[in-house]
Amino acid sequence: EGSRFVLKKNVINENTKDHVGIFLNENIYQIIDIENECRKVLENKRLANADFFNEDKRAVLVLAKTIIGGQKFLLSSFHAKKNKINDPQREKHIIEFFSYLEGVAERVKP
Repeated sequence: EGSRFVLKKNVINENTKDHVGIFLNENIYQIIDIENECRKVLENKRLANADFFNEDKRAVLVLAKTIIGGQKFLLSSFHAKKNKINDPQREKHIIEFFSYLEGVAERVKP
């Protein structure tokens, strides 16, 4: 049987078509919708800090389950800002991404 790849992506900038994405073979992995879990994590984090990870389009998270065996994997991809950002701001953005990823991982774990 051949491969059937799908792309899960977020467009960062409509003008430049910059995006962040993850390719998965649907013949091997079932993609599980975790959009609600991701949204809830962001909402909870933003209660304490309204600006928490305010560029969430720069990240994509995918929960994949192997069709044979049923193992689950939380995959992530993140495109940090390069321009118009200083190193301390970039570091804060990366730390917030990892906090977001950890929060989602806690919500989707079995």
